[in-house]
Amino acid sequence: MAEHLPYIIRYATERDTHQLWQLMRELAVFERYIDRFQITEEMVRKQGFHKEHPDFYALVAENIHTKALGAMVVYYFIPFTAIAKPTLFIKEFYVSESLRGQGLGKSLFHAVKQEAQAAGCGNIQWKVAPWNKAAIRFYEREGATPNNEWVEFGINL
Repeated sequence: MAEHLPYIIRYATERDTHQLWQLMRELAVFERYIDRFQITEEMVRKQGFHKEHPDFYALVAENIHTKALGAMVVYYFIPFTAIAKPTLFIKEFYVSESLRGQGLGKSLFHAVKQEAQAAGCGNIQWKVAPWNKAAIRFYEREGATPNNEWVEFGINL
C-alpha cells in the first residue's frame, strides 16, 4: 500500500471491469493511441475473468474509502523462455494523473515484482514509449535497465 495514501493493492476481479476499462482508456489517451483503442468493457470481462486461462491478469490500487481504482498493472505470463523460467510481461502500467508522485506506482510495481517471484519467473519485461521520460526515470529508480540487445518489430494485420 502507498505509505500515505488510503489505497490497497489487490488482484482485479470481475466487479472491477468498468473501472479497469476506464484506466485502460485513460492510458490510451495518455500514450496517444486512443484513435486505435478498440477494447470494450465486455472484452475486459470475458478475456480477464471468464476464461479458465485468462488472457491477462491485473493488480489494482483501490481507495479503501471510495472503492475507486487509482492505478493498475495488466500483465500476462510467457511460460517458456531461454532461461527455463517464465517471464511476466507488463502490458499496461498506469497511475491516474492526480495520484502520480505519491508512492502509489512504487507500491504497485513492488506488488507485480512479488507476483513474478511467486510465479517462479526469471524476469519481468515491458515496453515504454521513448518520449515518456517520467516513466523511464521511475523504472530506472526501481532498478530497471533498458534492453538494448533487441530491436522491436511488428506487423499490423
